[in-house]
Amino acid sequence: MNVAYTLQVATPLGKTAGRRSGSAERIVTVARELFGRDGYGRTTIKQIADRCSLSDAAVLYHFPSKRHILEAVLEPPELAPVPLPDSWDPLEFARTIVDCFYAWEPHWARVRVLLVQALDDDLTSSAFSIALNRSWSDVVSPALKPHCGAETEEIAAALATLFNGILTDRLISSGADFEATMGDPKMRELLVQCVLLVLPPAPDVAPVSATG
Repeated sequence: MNVAYTLQVATPLGKTAGRRSGSAERIVTVARELFGRDGYGRTTIKQIADRCSLSDAAVLYHFPSKRHILEAVLEPPELAPVPLPDSWDPLEFARTIVDCFYAWEPHWARVRVLLVQALDDDLTSSAFSIALNRSWSDVVSPALKPHCGAETEEIAAALATLFNGILTDRLISSGADFEATMGDPKMRELLVQCVLLVLPPAPDVAPVSATG
């Protein structure tokens, strides 16, 4: 039997996406692009307002500060559950773990902002990263525990570090092509092979000898 797990993190305070007006959603979309390209610190309210064809005051009507816009940009999306196998086939498990990771594929722009801000040691992005890592452990650890025992938390943390490291490396090396690089099927297969290096091997099963 497969048990379905999904990544879920705490939503920041403020309006949720479902309650935002069209103008507020436009502000978040534009800010996500500008923060991901230029960084939070180098993006101004005026730049966001100009791209949205709004006044500065109109932007601040929807969001009291630029920091509130950043929180809305980083607000985690709702992700569909990805079932993790409860039988231990390392390759199947690795592929499923990578599928879980790629549930974020439609949201690479959001991930880009998170990574850029993390590189700048931004406190808001750090809080989101901590929440995501905690959620990752909550999702993966129960599926790992029957097969990994005392090493479960260490392996779950190693997988989180692996994905964070690869995302950061690809952001730095690919720049504007980050989304395309992460979407390359070869990248997906590379991740599977990397995950396999972290997971314990399948247990050896002694052959059953026939008895007369």
